[in-house]
Amino acid sequence: MVFEDGVPVKDFYRRYKIKTVEGPNDFASMKEVLTRRLKHDEYESPDLIVVDGGKGQLAMAVEVLKELNRQDIAVVGLAKAKVKGEFSDNEVKSTDERIFIPGRQNPVVFAKGSEALHILTGIRDEAHRFAITYHRKLRENKSLESELDMITGLGEKRKKALLKRFESIEQIKSAQSSEIAELPGFNQVLAERILLHLNEE
Repeated sequence: MVFEDGVPVKDFYRRYKIKTVEGPNDFASMKEVLTRRLKHDEYESPDLIVVDGGKGQLAMAVEVLKELNRQDIAVVGLAKAKVKGEFSDNEVKSTDERIFIPGRQNPVVFAKGSEALHILTGIRDEAHRFAITYHRKLRENKSLESELDMITGLGEKRKKALLKRFESIEQIKSAQSSEIAELPGFNQVLAERILLHLNEE
């Protein structure tokens, strides 16, 4: 995702499906995404990269920049303060934000009302929102694909066309059969079969 002058520029947002990492590995996934993003010459180089995390995540970002010979790009890590003992989510969220900078041992802590902190946390919160929305859609699509597999006459090509036209199972259910029938490779009989199956479920 991209911000300019502290404002999100959604036309420049990009989603990346992890291709080289198996299983949950935040550091390796971050390395893959940063590497792929920075290798795109058609994208304008960022003035600053903000990574969500502390020293470990920042070190990985610095490593990528070094490997690509792009140390001209500034990078910082943004993380919540560490807490001891058992804390509720709200208590953890209320701790101070720490900004990690390459080459500096201790994090920078901005005043709570500072504009710089507001911009950085705004970037992090927007990234969280964007990622959560994307993963929710992936889960919904997976569930929908599984449901569509049970309909006779609906092969992979038709299934993809249906998923491209309608974003959720609810949208398909509420569609007119004529809307589905006009899709490439579909007809009225198949459209009615799809609606009958989904609405019976």
